[in-house]
Amino acid sequence: MRKRVGGRILHILTDGLLLILAALLAYFIRVGFIFSSDVPFFPFLISALFGTAGALLFLLAGGYYRLHRQSGAWLWVLRIIASISTAGLLAIAYYFLANGVFSRGLTLLVAGFSFCFFIITNSVFSNWLKRQVPNNATLIIGANRLSESIAAALGNDIYSDNVVVGCLDPYGISSSLSGLSVLGKLNKLHAVCDTHSVKTIIQCDAYEHTANIHAFCAEEQIEYFFLPAIRGVLETPQFKPISEKVGIMQFPSGEAKIIRFLRRQVFGT
Repeated sequence: MRKRVGGRILHILTDGLLLILAALLAYFIRVGFIFSSDVPFFPFLISALFGTAGALLFLLAGGYYRLHRQSGAWLWVLRIIASISTAGLLAIAYYFLANGVFSRGLTLLVAGFSFCFFIITNSVFSNWLKRQVPNNATLIIGANRLSESIAAALGNDIYSDNVVVGCLDPYGISSSLSGLSVLGKLNKLHAVCDTHSVKTIIQCDAYEHTANIHAFCAEEQIEYFFLPAIRGVLETPQFKPISEKVGIMQFPSGEAKIIRFLRRQVFGT
């Protein structure tokens, strides 16, 4: 976890330096490798610092640097807005500092370079963080659509440390599921956990065996997650919600710590 947090801090610092570099590249390309009196360099540099600070604050507020962050279109929207913000804030700050304006071409170059740098740093640090995620072997009890959805959500989250090794079919009905291996019936629980070094169990079925499964997890120091449907089986005060959107909860067992995962799209919403 410390490496991942450190990686995110390094990501922020790198983005800040590259945003300043984007402004300088745009300046020297547009103005030339001279300190022109038409666009004074030092007021421009100070303005670039203001633009960089504003863009980074916007990205932090938008969750761009979270360890478990959303993927897809939202990240592209954040990059586009941050790039435009960098150039826009730079222009505004320059207007007040130098009491002047510069060409729209320079503004567009700053935004374009910023956007390119955002793509590069995101690719580099995302791949690095993915390699830092430890493999937390996860077993799902239940062979149904919900099991498939949970396995797919964990598999699509590159920042999740939960790696689904398979599922147990309590009733021996399903032989295979989409993207999920059926490792046997519930009587194989102990053997499967030993074989795959399971650290987390998510129960999606076989509610009549909840008490036994929880006792097993408590004895083996395995993190135990379940659905609200089995609230009546165990005592209510001991439940701790993980994701209200997903509705998966954890029962404390031993020294196990809460892992926050399944924050999106388990039900395809």
